[in-house]
Parts: sequence; C-alpha cells; structure tokens
Amino acid sequence: MARRTFRIVAALLLAAAPTSLAAQRPPSAPTYFATVLTPVGALPPLAMPAQIGAPRFGAGLDLAYGYGKLSADHHLPVHAVGAEVELAPLAGIVSLSGSGAYLIPDCGVAVHCDPFPMFGASAALRISRWTVTDPLTPGVVTLALHAEAGLGLPDGGRAEAAAAGPSIAFVGTHGTSGNLRVIAFVTPQAVWGRLRVSDPTKFDRQFGSPFGLGDATFEKDGVRFLIGGGLAIVNTRSGIGLHFGIQHVAVHGARPRVGASVSWRSL
Repeated sequence: MARRTFRIVAALLLAAAPTSLAAQRPPSAPTYFATVLTPVGALPPLAMPAQIGAPRFGAGLDLAYGYGKLSADHHLPVHAVGAEVELAPLAGIVSLSGSGAYLIPDCGVAVHCDPFPMFGASAALRISRWTVTDPLTPGVVTLALHAEAGLGLPDGGRAEAAAAGPSIAFVGTHGTSGNLRVIAFVTPQAVWGRLRVSDPTKFDRQFGSPFGLGDATFEKDGVRFLIGGGLAIVNTRSGIGLHFGIQHVAVHGARPRVGASVSWRSL
C-alpha cells in the first residue's frame, strides 16, 4: 500500500510539470501575486488533524511564520505572521480552520512599507486511511481532500485566492509510549487568484514602488498550479506540534514560500 501511495504522489508531481511550463507567460503574474498576498500562498502549509488521523473531536491553535521574495523580478523580502484556530468535528474526519495574519514587506530603513491584513479559511476531509507498519516504525497513510480560501487587503488593491486538491500524508508513530508522530505530507492544488488594483500609487507605495504601475488600474484573475508540502512533529500527549512547510506557485518568475508553525491541538 505504501508503494501505491508513493506512485500516486509521483504521478501528481509529474502532472504539475506541463502546467508549470504552460503557465510561463505574463498573464500569470496577477494570479501569482493574488495567491502570495493572501494566506493561501503567504503562510506555510500545515498538517491538519484530518490528515494526521486524529481519532476524535478536537480544537487547536496555530502560530505561523512565512517568508519569501516577492518575485524573481522584485527581490523584496516579504514576511507573513499569523494565527489560526482549528476544529476537528466528526471524529476527526473533518478539519476546519480560520486564520488572521499580516503581510510585512521588508523595504529596509530607506523606504517605509506598511504591513497589511490577510484573512483565510481552510477545510480538509479525510477519505481514506491505510496501515503501513513495518518492523521498526508503525504508521499510516492518509488521503484527504483539502480546500482553502484567502483575502489580502493591500493599500490600493485587493487580492483573493482559493485552492483545492488532494493531500497525502505519511504518519509514523515513534517513542516508547507511541505519543510522538512524524508526518510528511504533500498537497498539490489548483489555485485561482484575482488581483484588483484600484489605486496604483498606493499599491506601489505599499511595496516600496517595485511595480511601476503608473496609473494602470486593473482587475485580472486566472487558474494555475500550487504545490505544497512539509514535515511535522506532533506530541499527541501534550498536543504540541512543530511544522515546517514550503509551497510554490508553478508560474514563471515565482519564488517559493517557506515557513514554520507551532501548534497546540487537543488530539
């Protein structure tokens, strides 16, 4: 069963290749920026309770940090900090979360850039679970459906994004009492983004004027491919977890986002 799951992951990653190549054209830029200016692309992906295989109802809190360059052409460092609350109803088969965050462009001491708020929501539904024990490490593989949406409110503009796709997690149980879980997960998704710039002067100033939009107001959207994944270590006795994640919008000129999260969950 583990071999079959690895084949599924490989097939999903290979399927992303033509999408990335086809997306390498200028119209992809608004979709990319809309994604990374919302929690969908700015914050690192998390291993949610439905992916981990939590057996019962639970609640949780996550504190997250994300980092990346604005784009290949705009080397502006961008930080994201946020908090997320979670619920895991229906015996942990479903995970629901809502988040609030700030995106902080780092323009340096010479130029002042203002942070702006972001809001997001996500859900995961576990649809299958397989046992993949071996003589050294007992564990499971979970297959879930994942969906998320986000809103970013930069000065002079508005960013909206939504993504959905499968999520595959490999969960190993460690420790003498079996309380430590190590989770590796991958979440390939289709992502839709819409970027609206109503005041180009304010929008440029928000990021230290890297775009040079002049008086070009616009509203554009599109669909591209978003690949994410990471590693998490969770102690089921204390509920404390540490998550590391990376994700990338598969368009020309995009830059990956990396980050880490600390979580507490009543698993």
